[in-house]
Amino acid sequence: MLRGPDNPGVSPASSADVMKPSALRMNAPWLTLLAVGAAMLSAAGGRHLIKKIAIPGDYGWDYLTADSEGRRLYVSHDQEVVALDLDSGVIVGKVPGSDVHGIAVVRELGRDFISATDQVR
Repeated sequence: MLRGPDNPGVSPASSADVMKPSALRMNAPWLTLLAVGAAMLSAAGGRHLIKKIAIPGDYGWDYLTADSEGRRLYVSHDQEVVALDLDSGVIVGKVPGSDVHGIAVVRELGRDFISATDQVR
């Protein structure tokens, strides 16, 4: 409670009632993380599933590459790259390989490139 000539019943706030600058600095990373997390959750709320496209095979998956201009989605599917039509969701081609990973579309050259891991047998 502050006590003084004008208010005899109130005394000053104790140091425990006021957040110290060092405590604020220590909590700043957590507050930043909380703010970023809240922003991510609110942004994710605007996304929704449009449709599912089944790709046959029981082996692993790696990277996806979308060619928005060519309207194709390339999916590395362990032993092959599967090309899908983005509009219909239909498989329009397959490129066989082994241990395929990433796909790069180079429109200027009219070519696509696939990375793969060599296997010694």
